[in-house]
Amino acid sequence: MINRLFDNRLTNNQNYLAARGRNETFFKSDLLMSKKSTETLQVQSKSRKNLFQPGRSGNPAGRKPGSGIVGELRQQLQSAAPEIIEKLIENAKLGDPTSVRLVVERLVPLHKPQLPAISIDTPRDATPVQLAQTVLQAALSGAISPDQAQSIISLQTSITALRESEELERRLLALEQKAIDV
Repeated sequence: MINRLFDNRLTNNQNYLAARGRNETFFKSDLLMSKKSTETLQVQSKSRKNLFQPGRSGNPAGRKPGSGIVGELRQQLQSAAPEIIEKLIENAKLGDPTSVRLVVERLVPLHKPQLPAISIDTPRDATPVQLAQTVLQAALSGAISPDQAQSIISLQTSITALRESEELERRLLALEQKAIDV
């Protein structure tokens, strides 16, 4: 069976080359593999089936971080960073628009707008819900911006959570003390 397969392949190759005007000779030995190498391939394919087991890493220690080309590039950039930054600043001073943009974007922090101080009249004994409603009314009337209203309500929510935590701790300590006294 194998000989017939290789004979057909040999004939096909010779016909292919003859049709293209080439007179090359193929020998069966060029196309045949020895029986020993065929058996070796079969053994290797059987042993490879169980080569990788589910849930088990082939390299439990893993690759060391920074050992690849990206790590090498980072190390090179890190060692040259001061000189690169100096050159960038020098080019920015000379008026290079790309350097100016990079210096401004990377070295100067973004400016966060400062909100002006505001005053909202609220009753001293108001509940958190009443405070939130007052702040919402101030935002709707235009007295404060929506961002300011959100910040105030967020702050009030945090304060309320702290007060609740303190109250819970106080009650728990009272209950523990009561259990000790009994």
